[in-house]
Amino acid sequence: MRDSELEMSKVGGDAVALVLAGAVAKGAFAVGAVTHIARENVSIRRIAATSSGALTAAVLGAGMATGRLAQAAEVATDLWLDHGTWSDIAHVTIGDWFHASGLLDTTNVANLVRDGIRQVMGSPPFTAAPSPSKVTLITTRLVPQASTSDALPIYEHPIHFETRDYLDESRWDRIAQAAAASATFPAVFAPTMIDGQPFVDGGAVNNAPISHVLDDPAVRTVMIVTTEASAPDPRVPTGGVDLVGKLADVLINERISQDLASARKTNAVLCRVRDALDATGASAETKRAVLGALGWRQLEFVLVHPDPGLTGTAFSAFFDRDLRRTYIEEGIRAAQAALERATRECAMIGQ
Repeated sequence: MRDSELEMSKVGGDAVALVLAGAVAKGAFAVGAVTHIARENVSIRRIAATSSGALTAAVLGAGMATGRLAQAAEVATDLWLDHGTWSDIAHVTIGDWFHASGLLDTTNVANLVRDGIRQVMGSPPFTAAPSPSKVTLITTRLVPQASTSDALPIYEHPIHFETRDYLDESRWDRIAQAAAASATFPAVFAPTMIDGQPFVDGGAVNNAPISHVLDDPAVRTVMIVTTEASAPDPRVPTGGVDLVGKLADVLINERISQDLASARKTNAVLCRVRDALDATGASAETKRAVLGALGWRQLEFVLVHPDPGLTGTAFSAFFDRDLRRTYIEEGIRAAQAALERATRECAMIGQ
């Protein structure tokens, strides 16, 4: 394998997608991970994100659109450190209290996201990056959309934004509103309204939106950032805040491992199909037709996660700036380790 090929396989070029799972206050970990990824000049062309990951992704989208991913990561880091507090995100409305739809609304959250986008974009005129980019934020509809394939309703609602949306300042409120909707943790926040429809946390339906970056045929590497550790805390919560925090962790992380395993299984099946075609002496035309019909392309999955697990509950860092900083530092270390693993694996394949 030539050095240039190894560099591309290491996670580089324009064929990388980023998936940011939700993690409530532990979302600061993802900011650290992206900070290191940007420092390594990994060119991200797609991001799919949920919940707290969507808040970060919305700001990173401005960096992708303008070729300023490293700057966007710095802005997102500052927002998490300086404004990731309960007092900064809390916004109480009497109507929500009266109707018991939630303790808070997401007005402050949306304002923080919009401010982050503004800091990255700067003043007009805005200059687009050479490569196209796309951000997908996952929300949950409370009024489901009818399915076109069967009678069952669909609650998952992805909202997409491309480079042109970031270059249009009138769209920034829409981006910020979608990010806030994706992070609308049920019961704590009242549903976020978009076009008169109520939405809540995207993590309720899809906290690992891997599938939403696979429609781009140029994507060859998918980096998945999650706070789930390979050896999570085995302690059983006694109740109260500890129990709520543990349940949040379970709901947030359960689908990550299942979706990743499913994606790898699909990869393995397609590899066996390719090998079977080779073994039977199928023509190049037949191989292209069969693999094309199956949507074939080899994908590399790079998992960025803490090991051991992060301290605190899903909510602890809202009250502790030092803990948020620790999460960010852990994210940097985890991304560094993940990229180093990817490089070693590619080197072994090339031997």
